[in-house]
Order: sequence, then structure tokens, then C-alpha cells
Amino acid sequence: MNRHPLVPALCYNESITTRKSKGDDNNGVRKNSRMLELFFRVLRGETVSVKAVAEEYGVSTKSVGRDIAKIQEFLTDHRDLMQQAELIYSYKDKAYHLSCDEFLKNKELFALVKK
Repeated sequence: MNRHPLVPALCYNESITTRKSKGDDNNGVRKNSRMLELFFRVLRGETVSVKAVAEEYGVSTKSVGRDIAKIQEFLTDHRDLMQQAELIYSYKDKAYHLSCDEFLKNKELFALVKK
């Protein structure tokens, strides 16, 4: 798994619990939880398929598409904070992945701190 520069190393050692929910997705808590889990998955470097996520959570692809749109909106609104990160759709993989500018890599940051 490729590590993403925005994610602390601790995040790679923790697994994210996914919850399958069938039927009605009007519960805001479930929706927000799904969206946050999706956001953390792309931060961890996962490539995310809308169809696979929809099947995993038992929701429509339209619901997952709205989640992705909200994440893209957040990334756009916080471009400086998120190092110009954006979700990119790969037509080859039929999935989204996170792309961002790497201002400083971890090794470079540690070298600056040591000085």
C-alpha cells in the first residue's frame, strides 16, 4: 500500500471499521459515517470504486456519488490546507484516487526539524 503524505503514519496501522447498512439511508449519522470512512480510505491511498462502495454499504451508486461530490467540494474549499489535493477519476480503473502536490516529503520535513 502506498502511503499518502497527508496521513500520519499512525493511520496506516489502524483498520477502519465498515458497516453494511441495508435499505433506508436517510439516517444522517450512517451517511456521515460512510462519507468519513470513504474520505479516510482515499487518504490512506486506496482507489475507490463507486460500484464497490455502494455494494459494500448497501446503498445506491447515486448515494456514493453524492458522498464523493461532498468530499470533492471539501477538498476544493480547503485546497491550501489539503496540499492541492483532489479526487481524480480513473476511466481505466473505473475508480477514484486522491492526487495532491507533495510540498515536503516526510524525510525532508525531519531533516528541517533536526537543523
